[in-house]
Amino acid sequence: MYAIATEDTQVLVAFQEHNPDASRAFWALVEDYFTFQRVPLQRIDTRYRDSGINLLEMKKRPSL
Repeated sequence: MYAIATEDTQVLVAFQEHNPDASRAFWALVEDYFTFQRVPLQRIDTRYRDSGINLLEMKKRPSL
């Protein structure tokens, strides 16, 4: 994903957390390449809003 993204690319990731240890390991690796922030429920259309689903916005970090 990093190789094809530009600094203007926005990646949206939706997921349910089933394994906290795996999630921590995944996000620890992702943060080396992308910045990310959780999208607040208030910004998600009510038709798609679900408190069990996490939605994150990711942006590519400048070239390493």
